[in-house]
Amino acid sequence: MRKCIYITDDGWWDTDVTILPQIIDDYEITVVVSERLKQLKYEQKNIRGVSKIIKYQTIYRNSDIRKIFKSFIFGIKEYIRQSIGKQDNLIIYLKNSDIAFLLLFSWLLPRRRTIVGIHDFIMHKGKNTGLYSFFYNIVYRKFDYFLFFSETQQSQFSSEYPKKKAFYINMPLKDFGSIMKEKHNPGNRIFLFFGFIQAYKRLDLFIEASQHVTSGAKFIIAGACNDWDRYKALLTGKKNNVQCEIRFIANNEIAFYFQKADYLVLPYDEATQSGPLTIAYNYCLPIIATDIKLFATMVKNGGNGFLFHKGNLEAFIQTINHANEISNQQYSSLVAGMCKAKNEYQKTTDFKLSLENFVKENNI
Repeated sequence: MRKCIYITDDGWWDTDVTILPQIIDDYEITVVVSERLKQLKYEQKNIRGVSKIIKYQTIYRNSDIRKIFKSFIFGIKEYIRQSIGKQDNLIIYLKNSDIAFLLLFSWLLPRRRTIVGIHDFIMHKGKNTGLYSFFYNIVYRKFDYFLFFSETQQSQFSSEYPKKKAFYINMPLKDFGSIMKEKHNPGNRIFLFFGFIQAYKRLDLFIEASQHVTSGAKFIIAGACNDWDRYKALLTGKKNNVQCEIRFIANNEIAFYFQKADYLVLPYDEATQSGPLTIAYNYCLPIIATDIKLFATMVKNGGNGFLFHKGNLEAFIQTINHANEISNQQYSSLVAGMCKAKNEYQKTTDFKLSLENFVKENNI
């Protein structure tokens, strides 16, 4: 059985727990993971069928000399211990944000047997975007083979690096337990904004729209935020129709929020993939989203949810009011449309088949 060395720094572990179980019967898998101790989403870092998980844990920032030193020592030690340079090992390396770790493995890993997994080729705007782009470009230039988790990401990459070989799978759906869906009548629907709150996700629009709903709709905000005071100020003195759970939402709590909601709301200015969207797909929960490319491919307007023009508050308010007032029969039709979309989507999440074909085609 061929050995596969899987290198990641995904402290959230979401991608790994969905794709690795698909290939455990075909490879002897060793996971090497760089974890940031304050960002662990899963209590036990274990994946069915993976017997060896080697962890590098750090509390230091990228700029801290202690982290740079630890990263290099750990990387060299595991390079030797795992025989990464051995002729027949397949390497799957998820590009990470530990710069020392990133540069070290970019230098050490064999070009012809390494597939680099990319979550965000199109980076969200923010602090240090230019710095990370510089280091990531080193990775893009060195390696030949790449894995993406959305067609949008792969298409953009291939247009900028046409000589590189790449494939994609859509992010497998995440199931956080069964739910018994709550039923709410027209005029009293519940709208959910879920996940880690960042500026580009436009929670400000969600809050503003909540104040212009025409009847008894309720709104839930659930997720951690590093800048909550900014959004809290927007709610001061406003209607009491917004429930706020501003904290880390544990895995065993996630199903509760998707059980209560009638719609997941994604008023984002940009997105290349979305964890909350795949959870909504898993639970056949209709979606209200902006008309950016990713969401326009996932949400059929009037079929499994509703789209509105990015950044347009008036259009957003109209969409929320319409979604709130539709009949139970119309709402059931949206749920059926989402279940149909879910079945079609799942056909594009087969990591095992896609990896087998890519390895064979490129003689990796």
